[in-house]
Amino acid sequence: MSTSDSLFQRQQLQLGARACLAPAVAVFIFAFVMGALAHQHGWQPSYLILFCVGIVGASIQAVSLQLWGTSHDMVPILIACFAVHLRYILICASIAPLLSRLSFWEKLLAVHFTTDSNWVMTIARQRSGNVASAAFLFGGGLLVVSCLTVGNVVGFWAAGLVSNVRTLGFDFAIPGVFLCLLVVLWKSSEADSLPWISAALVALAVKYFVAGSWYIVIGALAGAAIAGIHKSFLSQGEPRDA
Repeated sequence: MSTSDSLFQRQQLQLGARACLAPAVAVFIFAFVMGALAHQHGWQPSYLILFCVGIVGASIQAVSLQLWGTSHDMVPILIACFAVHLRYILICASIAPLLSRLSFWEKLLAVHFTTDSNWVMTIARQRSGNVASAAFLFGGGLLVVSCLTVGNVVGFWAAGLVSNVRTLGFDFAIPGVFLCLLVVLWKSSEADSLPWISAALVALAVKYFVAGSWYIVIGALAGAAIAGIHKSFLSQGEPRDA
């Protein structure tokens, strides 16, 4: 395996972390809120850290805390978390070529530290024509997960200083990140408007009629399906070489 194929190539790690600096700051702010809420819900610090490093998901934590506030039944919490994280099937499939030459354990490590933020930055780097390696993806993931963990711990211990963290408006940090990532991923109105609008409409309809967090997964699958169909129609209309 060459140095460029290694998950620990130093230059690519640094480039990946630098590319994810802005979303990582937003993740830290959101994690601060989640840590304070976890303190209010009686979570233990050790469980909070294990949650951040072991599950790696700000959206999962938000769903868990929301459901934990109404019931301590683990079944609906596990189902909701499973539904929210189903999108990573498509995300990991899209980065499979980057991981193809890594060892089995390096692949597991890279996938575990794949978040929405470092995945988007990696895809954007590929589209710009620059080299995007597994180490680039991993470097961004390390920074994002570190900010997620530290933000949670700081928020947990600072919970007593803030009576209501939502009044600070920090809970908008993650939606703000997703809006920024959407801008980064956007190709053109012709290529993206139909899939994105379809995904949004389907997600809203499912959220209204179906309980739980399945609207996230179903909306994403609907958008992916529409994008695939749209792309196939465009390719059929392209002139072929004689």
